[in-house]
Amino acid sequence: MPKLVITGYYGRDNLGDEAMLAAMAAGFRRLWPDCRLTVISANPARTAELHRVKAAGRTDLAGIIRAIRACDLLVVGGGSLLQDVTSLRNLVYYLGICLLGKLLGKKAMLYANGIGPIYSPLGRILTRLVLDRVDLITVRDAESQAELSRLGVSRPKVVLTADPVLGLAARQVPDARGAGSGSTGGPALYIPDGHPVIGISLRPWKGAEGLQDALIRACQEFIAKSGGRVLILPMQWPVDIEAAGRLIRALGPKVIVPERPLGVEEMLSLIAGLDLVVAVRFHALVMAALGGVPVVGLTYDPKVDNFLNSIGLRSAGSVDRPDHEVLAREMRAAFEGRRHFYDGVSGELERQRQAALDNLRLAAELLDRARPGGYANE
Repeated sequence: MPKLVITGYYGRDNLGDEAMLAAMAAGFRRLWPDCRLTVISANPARTAELHRVKAAGRTDLAGIIRAIRACDLLVVGGGSLLQDVTSLRNLVYYLGICLLGKLLGKKAMLYANGIGPIYSPLGRILTRLVLDRVDLITVRDAESQAELSRLGVSRPKVVLTADPVLGLAARQVPDARGAGSGSTGGPALYIPDGHPVIGISLRPWKGAEGLQDALIRACQEFIAKSGGRVLILPMQWPVDIEAAGRLIRALGPKVIVPERPLGVEEMLSLIAGLDLVVAVRFHALVMAALGGVPVVGLTYDPKVDNFLNSIGLRSAGSVDRPDHEVLAREMRAAFEGRRHFYDGVSGELERQRQAALDNLRLAAELLDRARPGGYANE
């Protein structure tokens, strides 16, 4: 049975990253039902409980070395790990894990990564030097592939695939409309029947102070015309609730706010019951599209534009230069065309689902090359 170590931004209550890990773990278990998964996490106890894996602490160097030394494949990803916009330190950390794996003689792959932006000269040099030593790189968008070329990464095979979450079967999630969400910890909220409901997913971002003003006006117009409600979708708790603070206060009783963090399945269920999702968070857009819910995206990172463009949509603006009129117009058009949204994107979503599953196929091929005969019969 193969032993895999997975590293990424796990154990920090970020639902997008936890959804990627859930999709990856489920995929590896389909390939190898008895595989052993160890995840490097900021909260190893929580990660072990949620995903039924072994876990090593993010700063536990001895534990990380033990896990990698015992593994057959080191998996780095997915998500935007290799960038220095939020922190050069994090970029160096993940590059260090890659290098450690290779120094210990292990196969290593980047799994559906989003690469960049990497602005610092030191970060760009280190990224090229380390990534030229890994065995396989898969990226989730063409811009990441282009960024690797600009960095001068040339030795490993680079394959364009798709985000792991897109490997989830489209629209096969339960609808939570009219019911409390979740089976543990009591219901987090109640979505009333009989009213249109739009979900709003924000995140903290420097320079985005004017975004809530534009959203408040657009949501007030939506509520006045439709009699609808607004549901806050916190992809990271509690910072996303705090980021939506002014919007929550302005909308008063017309806004629904979860009372506790939501799990991946809960969030998928809630989103599937909505009429529209307006999001800054990348994986809120992905989850909505998978559930056939129309989306309006606001850009804070190129990955948002890349995803929207891939399904034939465009951004409604950037978080630091919001335009109320554009946002309101895009929301109105998406809401009015909601019954036809899925028909328009289903073909591309299925293509991306297959591309997301290619990550698993390529990982299996890498392991099989490392061990003649493979693991299929173990």
